[in-house]
Amino acid sequence: MYNAVPIPVKVMVRPHAQYYAYTEEDIQLIQDSIDDLRDIGIDHIVFGALTSKNRLDHQLIERVCAYTSDMQVTIHKAIDLSTHVIEDIDRLREIKNIHSILSSGGAMTALLGLSTLQKMKEACGEEIELIPAGKITADNVDDLDQKLRCSTYHGRLIVA
Repeated sequence: MYNAVPIPVKVMVRPHAQYYAYTEEDIQLIQDSIDDLRDIGIDHIVFGALTSKNRLDHQLIERVCAYTSDMQVTIHKAIDLSTHVIEDIDRLREIKNIHSILSSGGAMTALLGLSTLQKMKEACGEEIELIPAGKITADNVDDLDQKLRCSTYHGRLIVA
């Protein structure tokens, strides 16, 4: 059960593993998943969507955020495929419930995407938390933190 875990839990909502574009049928599955998660006490989802022009689908993200009005939302690494990351972040700052962004700065690793991550963190301001991700380990998290000063990092091998 969700409340048996003593750390914050964020659950990704993604109806398929294909590209990050969704049909109305997919959106219904997204809403059904959100309902199920809400029923078991999850209060934070991870979601992302792109347009056919490799921009965040702000309209769909706003629709999902409105549906999750009582939950927080993290935008996942779909943002790494955006052709205009900073502009997309500026628009995300206007959407209620956006809590954080998970990103490797558009690169294979957070270290390779460091300069973009630094720009993203500045664009996020105080409204949105940037969560660097991408091959972050116990061996490189301190180096990244010295350069980014984020409060949260995502990686499977951070804890030694």
